[in-house]
Amino acid sequence: MRKTKETEFWVSNISDRNITVRDLALSIKSRSNINLLNSDHYSYNLEQLKLSAESGSLKAKSDKLKIRINAPEIIVIPGPQLSRMPRFIAQNTARTGIVTEEQVFEELNISGSSADEKFADEMTED
Repeated sequence: MRKTKETEFWVSNISDRNITVRDLALSIKSRSNINLLNSDHYSYNLEQLKLSAESGSLKAKSDKLKIRINAPEIIVIPGPQLSRMPRFIAQNTARTGIVTEEQVFEELNISGSSADEKFADEMTED
C-alpha cells in the first residue's frame, strides 16, 4: 500500500532567534524548517495557514520566516570525515613507494687470499 502524497506547508526560520507565531500559538526554533500540515505533530488546516500567511503573524514576520510548498533541500557542510585507512603506517612496512636495488660489483670484492687476511688468520690461531 503506497502512502498518498499529502499537501505540505513548510515554514523556514532564517533568523538566529526563535520566532513566536501568535495566531497559530507556535514557536519556531532558529534555523529550522517545519511542515505545519504534518498531522503527526501539528493540528492546523490549510485555511488557517493561508489566512496567517496573508494577513496574520506569518505575514508580519515575513522577514524572518519564509513559506515553502516543497521541503527545503538539506545542505551538508563538508567537515571532518572518517577514513578507513590507518593514520600511521606499521613499523615493518616501507614508508615510500621507491624500491631500491643493491648492485654487486665484482671488481670491488676482495678475495680471501690477500696477505692481510692471512696475517689475521695466523694471529688468531694461537
